Amino acid sequence: MDEKPADQAAPVGEKRPEDLRTYRPPLWLCWLFLLFLYLFSTGPVFWAENRGLVPEEVRYIYLPLAVLTSHAPPIRRLLNWYVRDVWHGSIEWD
Repeated sequence: MDEKPADQAAPVGEKRPEDLRTYRPPLWLCWLFLLFLYLFSTGPVFWAENRGLVPEEVRYIYLPLAVLTSHAPPIRRLLNWYVRDVWHGSIEWD
């Protein structure tokens, strides 16, 4: 007889099981994850492009980075290090 109706709200601080199943991360966290993937995909993509595994046109996805690196030498050095030294690729912008 102590059962609560299913539609009754959970006590403060207690999550109901259906709330845990429908949890979605904040939108900013999703964007941060996508930015992380975009930045760190440069190494593998340029490595594969230099070996003819992907078409050369794939590098156009990274043109925003080309613009950024032309205005920010520290970022250019970091990106060059990542692509050239870590992935042994070439990051020459046309």
